[in-house]
Amino acid sequence: MAEGGSSINTTRESSVDSEVVKLKVKQKDCELTVTQTELSWTIKDQKKNGTFSVRRRDLVAVKTKEDVKNKDSTVLTVVYVKQQKDFVLKRCEESFSGSNSVCLAVAKTLQDGINQCADRPKRLLVLINPISGFSRGEKNYKNICAPIFEEAGIQTDVIVTQSAGHTKEAINGYNLQTINGIIFVSGDGMYHTLLNALFKRMAMELGKDLNDPNYEPPELTVSVGHIPCGSGNRIAFGANGCFDVATAVYAIVLGFKTKNNIFSVYSGNEFIAYAFLLVSGIWSDLLTLSEGRRSMGQIRIPLSAIQQFLIKSQRVADLTLKFKAAEDFLIGMKRHYKGSCEIIGTQEILKKRLVIVTLRRVQH
Repeated sequence: MAEGGSSINTTRESSVDSEVVKLKVKQKDCELTVTQTELSWTIKDQKKNGTFSVRRRDLVAVKTKEDVKNKDSTVLTVVYVKQQKDFVLKRCEESFSGSNSVCLAVAKTLQDGINQCADRPKRLLVLINPISGFSRGEKNYKNICAPIFEEAGIQTDVIVTQSAGHTKEAINGYNLQTINGIIFVSGDGMYHTLLNALFKRMAMELGKDLNDPNYEPPELTVSVGHIPCGSGNRIAFGANGCFDVATAVYAIVLGFKTKNNIFSVYSGNEFIAYAFLLVSGIWSDLLTLSEGRRSMGQIRIPLSAIQQFLIKSQRVADLTLKFKAAEDFLIGMKRHYKGSCEIIGTQEILKKRLVIVTLRRVQH
């Protein structure tokens, strides 16, 4: 993420990379230091001094208000996140008080740094599936997500989907140039629908034929974020390491990004769909069976699984896999491990259609 921000200008113009100012925190004297990447403060106490710090990339918002106890003083509040157990991001804040000029100068410097972070969104399109999961999407967005976006100063255009095809309609008719990202409040199914709508729209705008297996779509020009409120929330988990709703929102606010693989599915020369997950056999049967029981809510998945295991018979099929030649694979391994690997054995299974290559790292 881009980080930026000018130094603090107090009673004199300054162009240094950091500035130290004297403020108060919890009625105790402190020295606050702002650098290009960090905000830190040292509390001066007769019994014990303490130093605290936060990365500027973790700042969510900066607020100022008049000190009700002293008209010549301003209260400066910084809101930031700290990572807790299991990768959960927790909202924290600290308030400082001091002269109007100093507090306002600090606030401007910190806010300028936030504004200069190119990865942070300014305006988002939010798509909410009201019946996904336990039907908590709208409630979670209103109670958890919306206040965070508002505090961070991010504008949102919220659309609550009304039908299965509403997501596609919303994407096809929306001016994507006016937003920095699309957020979906749902499960993984909406991710699939959303990506297909975006990639199909891109192909149409580029004049490309989707039925051409050689067509490779470019990367999306707009970011996509997942707020986990569905039955399956692996997209959010893969990006954030947890299923926490607030963590997903803070990751979006701070501009944290990761890339996902996507592949196209064809039957002959006919385009079927873009997908991020490909399964076959009992798992695909389970998904198909449970999909037709959405009116049952979350209980549809375990019930379908029980039926699948008790009634359905095992499938037997020949499998053919294509993969890179061993030497090409070794080159990749060497590059990844920054060392060397060698083949110590191979095994042929599935009627010689699959070769297992066993490698070991070579120590130098």
